[in-house]
Amino acid sequence: MGWVEKRNNGYRMVVDVPDMFGKRKRKTKMVYTNSKRQAEKELIIFEAEQMKTVVNHKNIKFKDFIEQWKELYVNKHLEETTKMNYISHIDKRITPVFGEMYLRDITTLQLVTFIDGLKKIKKPQEDAGQATKLYVYRVLRSMFNTASEWYDLDPNPMKKVNKPKENENKNVNTYTEEESIKILKALQHENIQFKTMITLAFTSGMRKGELLGLEWKRVDLTNNLIHIEQSIPIVRKGEAVIKSPKTKGSVRTIAIPQYVTEELKLYKEFYYKEKAESEEWYSERDFLFCNLRYKGFIGKPMYPKVISERWKNFISKVEGVRRIRFHDIRHTSVSILINRGIHAKVISNLVGHSKIGTTMDVYGHLMRTAEIKAAETFGDVFNTPTS
Repeated sequence: MGWVEKRNNGYRMVVDVPDMFGKRKRKTKMVYTNSKRQAEKELIIFEAEQMKTVVNHKNIKFKDFIEQWKELYVNKHLEETTKMNYISHIDKRITPVFGEMYLRDITTLQLVTFIDGLKKIKKPQEDAGQATKLYVYRVLRSMFNTASEWYDLDPNPMKKVNKPKENENKNVNTYTEEESIKILKALQHENIQFKTMITLAFTSGMRKGELLGLEWKRVDLTNNLIHIEQSIPIVRKGEAVIKSPKTKGSVRTIAIPQYVTEELKLYKEFYYKEKAESEEWYSERDFLFCNLRYKGFIGKPMYPKVISERWKNFISKVEGVRRIRFHDIRHTSVSILINRGIHAKVISNLVGHSKIGTTMDVYGHLMRTAEIKAAETFGDVFNTPTS
């Protein structure tokens, strides 16, 4: 419904249009003419334009739906790291392709083609990995499932998109025991904070976020125990995002070797000396692996990316070892324990898996290597000549 109102310099056009909740909202626009008839003609055009903007699944652009979805779903229901990953894929991959399209016009074939043809962001000439395709599939599925609920979108084009296959052999890189020993020896030439952190990573199976979230009050140097109760997956503008560990099983107490306890004692002495002598300390909490370098952030948790960069720089200088990710130190810890015959249940508890099945899924191929060794052991015992 619309009408015109006389003003000194023309007519004001007024239109009432419903929003997405059915409430009427008033839109106005001036038309500079002395003719009421002309103003009423302009009103017809103005009213038609405004009705086009009524939000429903028939004409909402995908980019507008995305903003609503971010605000009402992503920001309110997802954890920080998941939120960050979702938004990264949306902004870098999904919006540039589908943003200007209308929600109703996106087809199953377009989605299948899009997922199948994904490329690496930094190397657009190379195909994206299966893990990336699977993640984008999950983001799109979540988006269109929500669109179906909010806007009665039918059919849902994602319903007939097949889930990308997961790699049968997951990319789990590990160091050998010989490589690990070389690395631990090379650490003796590094600063005490980095040396302690990497040593603890190798001998505990802790995740990067768990190392960053570790506080001195949770380290029992008398009984050689560490209580893992929190994680710092990301740091934003110098402020840590502290959360509970990844799963229920991730809240745990682990034992550490005596020699690691001795290293921690030395590092603790160094840590509190640094704190006492510092003119600036920006945290009331005593995180083991905090920032000790950058002015304005001293005492605050280190950025996860900084750990990865320092690891990358360090490992590039160690001769005779491969360059693999920081997270693969955790895989290496598990690999060593498997090769030494430690039971899968013990390993599962150590690394914080809520179910032993998770350990078997991730490290099953390593378990099979151990099974072959077990079979060979039976052969050594029972394959004896009979008289």
